[in-house]
Amino acid sequence: MAAIGWPIAVGVVLALMAPSLREGLSTSEPWVRNLVFPFVQIAGRTELGIGDLSRTLPNLILYLQFPFDGLITTLNLKRGTKLTTSLLLVFFLHGIGAFVLWLLSQTPAAQQ
Repeated sequence: MAAIGWPIAVGVVLALMAPSLREGLSTSEPWVRNLVFPFVQIAGRTELGIGDLSRTLPNLILYLQFPFDGLITTLNLKRGTKLTTSLLLVFFLHGIGAFVLWLLSQTPAAQQ
């Protein structure tokens, strides 16, 4: 059991480093931030219409994103999926999040 639970432990360690990582990526290209922290970026978008929650939810997701990625990896490993396939699924989910952010940024000029 402990041998398969290591992705969650790695996720927790990354969660503790996430604020520093986010700060370090603040000077990088927007697509890099969107790929590493897509769900944090999505949670902060005003287009979701969640009001005041759009200020606090990104910080919560900042800490929960990597343990959740570790949980997804662990569940896949328990099902007998190869590690590379499990990690590709996590990268794919981050890619979908980045794609959603790109779609949100493509608002028509009439709505701006």
